[in-house]
Amino acid sequence: IRGARGDIMATTVGGAIVAMDGAVVRAHLETVSGTIAYDGSVDPRGTLDVVTHSGDVTLRLPPEIAAEFDLESFDGAIVVGIMGKGPEREYPRKGKPVSFVTGAGGSHVMVRSFKGEVRILKR
Repeated sequence: IRGARGDIMATTVGGAIVAMDGAVVRAHLETVSGTIAYDGSVDPRGTLDVVTHSGDVTLRLPPEIAAEFDLESFDGAIVVGIMGKGPEREYPRKGKPVSFVTGAGGSHVMVRSFKGEVRILKR
């Protein structure tokens, strides 16, 4: 999916979802066994929900995003490289949710993975 705007819903059973250059208001990306990659922005009051059973998730978001993040991977690391100028931070505690806010909040980003790594990176 390239250049999607507004509301997006993409689901697949056995394949990857790749969304590039997006500007979403509401998005739901879900796969049973496949990777999910999103590179784009989220509306200041928008939502980005990402769910996969056995796949890695990589989100590349603007460094100035103001959002609430709720991330969870039951059997994979969570890597966050969107906050500040420091290095990426890994949360290796499997099954433990990671929540944080960037800027003043506003948009909401939720990621759930059962068997995959979750990476939140700067665009």
